[in-house]
Amino acid sequence: MSKPGVAWNKGKTSSVVLSKLKEFTITETSPGIYALRGWFNSENSFFFGEFKEHEAAEDFLEKIHQMF
Repeated sequence: MSKPGVAWNKGKTSSVVLSKLKEFTITETSPGIYALRGWFNSENSFFFGEFKEHEAAEDFLEKIHQMF
C-alpha cells in the first residue's frame, strides 16, 4: 500500500492528508495578500497560508500538486 501524500502549511505548524482535499483556491483576502486553502467540502478547509504575491501562492500550490 502506498503512503498517502501529506503537505505542510506554509509555517509548518500543521499538515493535511492531500487525498482528503477536493479543491484548492487562491483568494485575495486584502489588497496584496493571497490566501491558499484546500477544501474538504463546501464549508471546511485547510489553510496553507498567506502570500504577498499571487505568483508565490501559485508556486506553493504547484509544489502541492506535484505530491499527488
